Amino acid sequence: MQSPPGWGGQQAQTLESPSEQAGARRDDVSVIDAIKFPFQGEHWLSNLFLAFVFQLIPVLGQIALLGWHAEIMHRLRSGDPRPAPKLEFGDMMHYFSRGVPSFLGGIVVGMPFGFLIGVVVGLGGFIAGIVAGAMRIRGPEVVLVVYGLAGVVMLIASPLMMIAGNAVTTRAELTEDGGKALEFGKLWSYASRTWGIVLIAWFGFVCMSMLIALAGLLVCFFGVYLAAVAISIARVHLRWQIYEVYLSRGGEPIPLKFPRDPVPSEAARRA
Repeated sequence: MQSPPGWGGQQAQTLESPSEQAGARRDDVSVIDAIKFPFQGEHWLSNLFLAFVFQLIPVLGQIALLGWHAEIMHRLRSGDPRPAPKLEFGDMMHYFSRGVPSFLGGIVVGMPFGFLIGVVVGLGGFIAGIVAGAMRIRGPEVVLVVYGLAGVVMLIASPLMMIAGNAVTTRAELTEDGGKALEFGKLWSYASRTWGIVLIAWFGFVCMSMLIALAGLLVCFFGVYLAAVAISIARVHLRWQIYEVYLSRGGEPIPLKFPRDPVPSEAARRA
């Protein structure tokens, strides 16, 4: 049986490239650098607009955008002076095949947390209903108890999901192989060595993202959609920084997909 794109086979060959593994190391994470990244480069504005259009295309465009993020991650890792390639419609299928591992990895990580929330809300509502019936409580207290339980679970689960999601997405973007991205031992090792910096960095990033979103709202409201796209690109830069700090502290390098197929539009311009 032929494997899906990015899940083994010839398409998912992952060999370390010495030149790419020799990228510059970082000693700390800068949220400001991540926030500034989407607004750099000669094509930044067109990239924001086209990335927004990609997000409007169900499944295909959204997965292709994840593939573009993988290309950005590889270029950041290799020290490419133009880490964010110009986004073009003609490259959509190229990016789609590269975005499948990130998409499926996100589903695999998100499902347990979603299931947990569902169980808490369902079971909590059932128990609260029985208790309310026995005590003849007919007010809004039952609803408040259920939502309170769900809030507590979210408060506990969100940091865990953030740590797991960062590890899975980073591995998926660098290996472009779903099997390697979800390899439990390697995944656990990366998450356990980066959880502290992930929590600190993402807390600062969320605060800065709120400011970006607010600024987008002030630009005729439509700007909030471009702000959301910019934030998603900034996350790629933040994941890369976390990975570089992980390497600088002696972490095991994640095997990169090598060789990678060139972006079709860039290959056509060079021809």
